[in-house]
Amino acid sequence: ISFFQNDFGPSSSALPIEEQHAAAFPATAQTREIPVQSRRLDDLSDELPLGDAILLKSDVQGYDLEVLKGAEQVLGRVRLVIVDASLVELYAGQADFSAIYDFLTARGFSFRGEMGVLHDPRDGKPLQMDALFIRDA
Repeated sequence: ISFFQNDFGPSSSALPIEEQHAAAFPATAQTREIPVQSRRLDDLSDELPLGDAILLKSDVQGYDLEVLKGAEQVLGRVRLVIVDASLVELYAGQADFSAIYDFLTARGFSFRGEMGVLHDPRDGKPLQMDALFIRDA
């Protein structure tokens, strides 16, 4: 896939940065597009020693719904999901919180709250959160 390597490493993503992101965090304005190999979690599941009470943490800068879509089989064994969920579009074409919420609740998970929020340093507006989902018993 194309990958947008950012001068501020933690903001690198499979999606390009939107203007609102660069405006809020000027150190993230410079990126370069590079090719990287990508594999779905379901394709890796046979290679990983996974138990039955799995915590899946996804923090891939706007590409989180794509990660979840590539983990349909793995999700059947997952008990907890912590996922980066944006409240505004920080990366071009990213799924927002509502799309992630819809995807996970349709698969038997319930939203249980946030575990941290990133705020815009200019005005304090919430931009994204680490959202906690738990599989319904």
